[in-house]
Parts: sequence; structure tokens; C-alpha cells
Amino acid sequence: MFLTPYTLALNLNMSHHNISDKGVLSILRTLTLQGLATLSGTLLQSHVHRYVSQRIFNSLNSFGFLTIPFFPFLATNQSVISGLFVLSLLLPLGKVVPTDIDLYVPVSNRTAVVDQLLRVFGYTLDSNPIFDNYDNDGDIVDIVRLCLQDCTLDVILVHTNNVLAPITWFHSTPVMNFMSSTDIVCAYPDLMFNR
Repeated sequence: MFLTPYTLALNLNMSHHNISDKGVLSILRTLTLQGLATLSGTLLQSHVHRYVSQRIFNSLNSFGFLTIPFFPFLATNQSVISGLFVLSLLLPLGKVVPTDIDLYVPVSNRTAVVDQLLRVFGYTLDSNPIFDNYDNDGDIVDIVRLCLQDCTLDVILVHTNNVLAPITWFHSTPVMNFMSSTDIVCAYPDLMFNR
């Protein structure tokens, strides 16, 4: 029997006192972000909030970022993250394992962003050109690849302050998602979660 997040929420609310924290965590790991959002309006709100916060923290930490300085960094530099990293946060844990982070930045913030990533977060510059790997619709000016141990970060420089413009031109809706300093956004939730 398939349980929707709504029926799951009802079942968990009714039996909440009989489920251990470990049991709740094992259920949360199987849900998409949409399912977790549904559960956040139930008695399990604190479990969901703690789980999502920890998952974002662990994901960012695996790329050398601590959440406290990283979110102000995104806000200050008018930047967003897109690609497999965000997809991994939207889907159940382990469905997608990101191999890199795609950071979209206005070209006017290039120096500040790259300097902070090198100086504050400890990344190094990768000299291999990668611009040819991206379909360029004209919004992307350049791409700077940075590395930290096994982690890769592509700083995608956009010619305007609208860093979301190139994301809307991707060939596939699953990567048309982004994370800002305040939100995780899925551009096509029906296509994403109802397939």
C-alpha cells in the first residue's frame, strides 16, 4: 500500500506516542521535500524542522561550508545554488548524490565571491576550462571552477543580477530548482514529485 505524505501524516499523528525518534527519522528519510513540507504542519513539525536543518547542514558541510557563514554569503552576493545539489535536497535521502555545486553569481560580484571562496572557505582555483560544458543561452558570461579536496564548485557568472535566468533555460526540469539564502524552490513541483 502506498501512503501519501498526507495519509502518512495522519497515521503518524495518531500513533505519534508509539513511534521512537529513530522510527520517525527513518520515515523522514524516505520523503521528498514536498512530503516533508506536508508533515511540517503536523505534530511532527519539530522532527521535520530538525531533520531538514540537519540535512542541509550535512550537505553543505560535505562541500566545506558551514551554514552560519554560508547563507549570509549567498544573500550578500545575490547568489543561488542550483543543479544536483538542490535536487539531492528535494528528493528522499540518497536518491541523488551531488558531485558538485553550481553557484550562480552576478558577474559584478565575481571578485568578491571568488576571493571569499578561496580565502574564507579554502577552495583552490582549477585551471581547466569548462565553459564548453554548459549550454550558453547568452546569460552565462563565464564559469570559474574551484576545488576543495574531492569537492567541485562551479561559479557560474551571469551577466545580470537575475541569476535565475540561465536556470530556466535548462534542457530538463529536474535541475530547474534553486536554493537561496532563505528558500529552496522547485520550479516544476508537479513534474518533479508526481512522476
